[in-house]
Amino acid sequence: MAARVLCILYLLEEAKRRDELEKRRQSRRIRNLRQISSHRDYVLNFRLTRDLISALEGDLVPLLPPRVRRGGLSHHIKINDCDLNILHVDATFGGATHDSFIFNNTVIQHHLEQINNAGETAYLLGDSAYGQRSYLMTPCANPEPGSPEEYYNTVHSTARNSVERTIGILKGRFRCLLVHRVLHYDPEMVSKIVIACCVLHNICNRAGLPAFELPYNLQHEEIRLQSESHHSSRRACCILNEISSKVN
Repeated sequence: MAARVLCILYLLEEAKRRDELEKRRQSRRIRNLRQISSHRDYVLNFRLTRDLISALEGDLVPLLPPRVRRGGLSHHIKINDCDLNILHVDATFGGATHDSFIFNNTVIQHHLEQINNAGETAYLLGDSAYGQRSYLMTPCANPEPGSPEEYYNTVHSTARNSVERTIGILKGRFRCLLVHRVLHYDPEMVSKIVIACCVLHNICNRAGLPAFELPYNLQHEEIRLQSESHHSSRRACCILNEISSKVN
């Protein structure tokens, strides 16, 4: 057990060291960038126009607090509207954490329970990873062909399509979020990058900037790597649980 803890601490320190090194490299690259002047150059390099960047800087600078270290982890969930805006992000759990566990411990879940108990009607659409609730609609398992349940699943899938499209546009716009573009930063910085990308996505979306959707080959590769990553995470969790049970 002690050896495992030491290994984890070493890996975290190494991630932090690489994070600081990459920050210095990025600063150097930014200083050496050629002069960017056209609207097209700004959108291609930063995904935002020059005016949006200036407005964002003016909004953020007065609000920036002194730097304080806080614990943060890499996993996140997103809740989307029909206009492809991201309404909520949670970046406080590890990547191997199950979606339903995160939802059960997020402020959105508690908020929905409160307004539902107060008599207000509100629904979220979730996939089969979540449990059916009065405010959370999930697909029916194995519906009979031609049944009302099958029709419900079709309508449900059509409505949830905006979620998948939003995630695709988010990753197309900020490709550092792709699975194969591993973020070599410590967990706290990864969380900040994820949240920043979601906020910037909303700014771009509401300003009517073009969507940078992923090419088909990258979409296919993303699905394959996500599947492999999910399988590996489940195997790792099983191994750790077995080790923990033997130690205890």
